[in-house]
Amino acid sequence: MLADDDQASRHTYVLREQIYTGALAFFLPKHTPWRSRLDRGIRRLVEAGLVDKWYRDLMGDMATGGLHQQAGTSEEKALTISNLQGPFLALGLGLGLASLAFLVEVSCYKQTARVDTRQKEIQRFS
Repeated sequence: MLADDDQASRHTYVLREQIYTGALAFFLPKHTPWRSRLDRGIRRLVEAGLVDKWYRDLMGDMATGGLHQQAGTSEEKALTISNLQGPFLALGLGLGLASLAFLVEVSCYKQTARVDTRQKEIQRFS
């Protein structure tokens, strides 16, 4: 692990100045020729306010803590089967794939056990 850390520190660097306050990181090799262009591009996006706009557009009311609720939208609806269809399909797919993987492992184990048994019998009779 220490060798990996040492090798990583030789090939990467940490920015001294935080360009954007938040969970934003770019991993670049050291001495990358296009680092300065990337820095300028990110700085332009942040200074123009596009990053904040995109963040607000994506996060919606969650970014402001849900303080800006529109009138008439505070109505809560019960979940229906159609709302839960996706999670149940994902669960079924995951269980099916896990079962398939289990069956493949069992069959591979039985096959190797048969081969090992045959090799032991051959060695015993030779």
